[in-house]
Amino acid sequence: MRQNQVIVLLSALLLLILAAGYMRTLELEDASKRIALFPQTGPGFTARSVALTDFESDMLGEASGYKWIYTWKGLRYAITILDGTHNRQAVHDPRYCFRGAGWQIETDEVISLAGGSARKLSLKKPAAKNMLQDSREVRSEALFFYSNGELVFDAPLEYWLRATLRRWLRTYGGDEPVLIMIQPLDAGVGILPAIHEFLPMLPMP
Repeated sequence: MRQNQVIVLLSALLLLILAAGYMRTLELEDASKRIALFPQTGPGFTARSVALTDFESDMLGEASGYKWIYTWKGLRYAITILDGTHNRQAVHDPRYCFRGAGWQIETDEVISLAGGSARKLSLKKPAAKNMLQDSREVRSEALFFYSNGELVFDAPLEYWLRATLRRWLRTYGGDEPVLIMIQPLDAGVGILPAIHEFLPMLPMP
């Protein structure tokens, strides 16, 4: 390789490094404005905010977490939104969290949502023993997906790719994707009523 070619290549590499360094100095806008628009009241439903525990705050670090309990048609659903703009590593595959909380995942399926897709999980774990009864299984369901306000997708890898691209392109990389998790709080209540009737009333954050 000629000396001139080496100089050109090194100069181009240096320019790329400088450009990447400059792009990383630009402030990333988080998803707080979108999340603030997430409705707390509507036709037949209300919500109350739930504070993060100290453990949850420690796990999130610089990431932002939001939790609500929604009441709709007498049913209660916990909705959690995680914004990893300032700590992408805090937003990972929710299935690890469910397993860490003692749940076993019986089924894991992709379902269609307006604007994309989500993952529906069927869960079970042993109930705590007490003096009056033997241990028995507790069953539940959960739904999770990612959203950037326009697209809804279910793959953690796609989240990682979009979030990484945004950190390189900064303001040209689109809006920050967030993780949304939904789980019924009452025994014997599935996630399907929320999927078919409740979620269509909520704009994706």
